Amino acid sequence: MYVPGAVEDVGHPLSIKITGKYPNLVKDSNINKISTLIFQDPTINRTLFEATGYESKHDKLLKQLNNLVGKKLNNKDLVKLNEIKMSLNNLHSKVINDVKNLSKTNSYFKGQEQRIPKIDINIPKVGETFKSKNLFVDMTNVNPAFKVGLVEDIAPGAKLFTDLSLKEKELYKQNILDQTKFNTEKFYVKAGFPKEDVQRLKETLDFGTDLKTGIGESRLKPPSGSGAVTLGALDLPSMFRKLSPATRKLVSGSGGLILPEVIFYQLDKKNRMSKGQSEKEAAAGALESGTLGLYENKAYMEELKKVAESMGIDSSSFDSAYQLNILSKSYNQNSDNYEKDYMQLLEIGEEQRADNLKKNFDRYTKETQNNYKLLTNSIADNVMNTVGASPLIMKEGRENITQEQFEKPFYDIQDTAIEKLKQEKIKAYPIQSRQVDTAAGNIGEGFYQAFDSLTQGAKNLLQGRIIPFGPNRLRPLESEREKEDRYLKDMSGQELYRYNKDFRNFTIDQPITSGDMENLQYEQPGVFFAGGGIAKLAGVSSGVAPTSGPNPQGLLSLKNRVRNY
Repeated sequence: MYVPGAVEDVGHPLSIKITGKYPNLVKDSNINKISTLIFQDPTINRTLFEATGYESKHDKLLKQLNNLVGKKLNNKDLVKLNEIKMSLNNLHSKVINDVKNLSKTNSYFKGQEQRIPKIDINIPKVGETFKSKNLFVDMTNVNPAFKVGLVEDIAPGAKLFTDLSLKEKELYKQNILDQTKFNTEKFYVKAGFPKEDVQRLKETLDFGTDLKTGIGESRLKPPSGSGAVTLGALDLPSMFRKLSPATRKLVSGSGGLILPEVIFYQLDKKNRMSKGQSEKEAAAGALESGTLGLYENKAYMEELKKVAESMGIDSSSFDSAYQLNILSKSYNQNSDNYEKDYMQLLEIGEEQRADNLKKNFDRYTKETQNNYKLLTNSIADNVMNTVGASPLIMKEGRENITQEQFEKPFYDIQDTAIEKLKQEKIKAYPIQSRQVDTAAGNIGEGFYQAFDSLTQGAKNLLQGRIIPFGPNRLRPLESEREKEDRYLKDMSGQELYRYNKDFRNFTIDQPITSGDMENLQYEQPGVFFAGGGIAKLAGVSSGVAPTSGPNPQGLLSLKNRVRNY
């Protein structure tokens, strides 16, 4: 559900690249100090200020003011200062109008003009000295809700984080957390995302995910299975698909703040191709994901069978083996859920509801048993090479197939899937060897980096580390992921090889990691044995009777039923 730009920037009144040029001018000014930081939309903070010349024109004015610092003023200097003051006022008026005009084309920006402080100067009298503190930021017309940390309410006059007491620092941090969650909620709600998904994202920011610590840094997290959000739930395409058609049209045309479905498709396709998939397979996989499975992805099986052919493996039973694995896994999960729900209903005295549940489950079981029988027969026919033969020959083949013969397609499809994955990993190795997450595609790696930057940036802000060119205690810290990313990009070829081999067990000869296997199990669950193991057979005497599968009364009773062709 993460959308670039959804989380507000911490905006300085002026870029620190500009103010950093004039240390004497800004030394005693409140410009870019803790009390003048503002939550601003990234489009305003990063794009509009630069595109309209707002910052470059301020740069020229600050350069003129810098030449006057420490100087006793004469009449000519006062004329110059008045001209600069007028220019500063005009720049502020213009940027306010620019934002208002932007809000006419995109209502999301309505009110953003209340987040732009005014840069101004106090003009001394003739004979007095122009000082750094004469340059100041006027926060009068800034909406207090977007003043970072509300520091003026906590410690009026504070300029640096270190000026705050321990208690004041805690209040400041809590204010930032509350503001971040409020701003995030506002963005997604205004964009039309379901409220329950917005709430889950807020919890993610607080508590983090299975892979990432939240900005709250709390040692307490929701227990697993109680609704805690995992990174897999932060799926923007699926969130986008939940919007109403009218809202989809609105957000798709809102200046690019939220990308339409076609962009998600392209991103997913590109991400899959970066992991070594062919363009055809990547396109089909992305389309399947984008339609929540409504589009049947046949490309993966086609590519899998090509790999099987190159390995000398018979793939004629792959389709049925894949479907049988899916069928068994689904039934096992549904059976577990049924047993729990059935017992709970009996315990609370809801006998009628329990009876209705059992009837529905019995119907589902019967349907599953029929599908199960069709798939096992299909595998037997392919293995015994009796497809298209007479019913008698087919019946004999099904009865004479051995345990080992029936199991072989299940082992073969798994081995082929792993070989296919290995070939893709070798193809993607030059790129993935320099990624922090070697199992991610380039788009996925970018997402992890963005999420990491978001949380690390918030932590730096809470610690007052917001001045890249300032003293060490005020410089932003890198996260562990950012450090590793930088190291990987800077390593020479030999250094990279040794690092991947010795510390990550990742080489071009052994390119498959546990993360890759998890991805494969998630994306193609049908290539793996149901329940962690293949469906066992009773042997020739009992026909093709699996010892696992759809059977609410026990495995033995199902074994006897399946044999009734």
